[in-house]
Amino acid sequence: MKFNLKSLFAAGLLAAATATASKATSKRDCTNYGGKFLESYQSNDNRYICFVQCTDAERKSRNYQANLDGFDGCYSRNLSNVDYCDIYSSQYNGRGCKLAVDYLYTQTRNHDINAKNTARRQCQSQGGKFLASNNASETRYICFTKCTMADKKSRLYQATLDGFDGCYNRNYSNVDFCDVYSDQYNGRGCQMAVSYLYSASK
Repeated sequence: MKFNLKSLFAAGLLAAATATASKATSKRDCTNYGGKFLESYQSNDNRYICFVQCTDAERKSRNYQANLDGFDGCYSRNLSNVDYCDIYSSQYNGRGCKLAVDYLYTQTRNHDINAKNTARRQCQSQGGKFLASNNASETRYICFTKCTMADKKSRLYQATLDGFDGCYNRNYSNVDFCDVYSDQYNGRGCQMAVSYLYSASK
């Protein structure tokens, strides 16, 4: 049998792109459902897990459950790819799942802390107002920087905080509800997030 190297290479790129897209979509959907998304940040490890609020049916089915920073969640097989945690998979293994969850939790937590601290420094270096909860389990953060004329014309989300008039800066924020360039933009949702993070940052 002859193999077309170009075709194999193209297929490999497509598979990698599909896996990345699937991970990105799962992360977005998990977050929108109010779930907890855990992932590896190692280039050779594409595992990810989403825990969502448990339903009564999931509790009765003994779906894998975990408590993450006070959040009691059940494994979502539609938004995850670790078969060790899927009770409907022949690969299910409670011990293996716990090890995976512990590892991905540590990876995600360390990444989130580093990303938040970097965003805070960059936001404040530009004279911006940085909102983030003091609770380590709350990973959302928002930066408001001084509005430019271009910002105002593009209708970026604006807020007045302690006398500071600022526009949402997507480069140092991670709340898509406030990003007018995101398909997740929602003015009401942004207002609620800003109010919560403003209070939580005090």
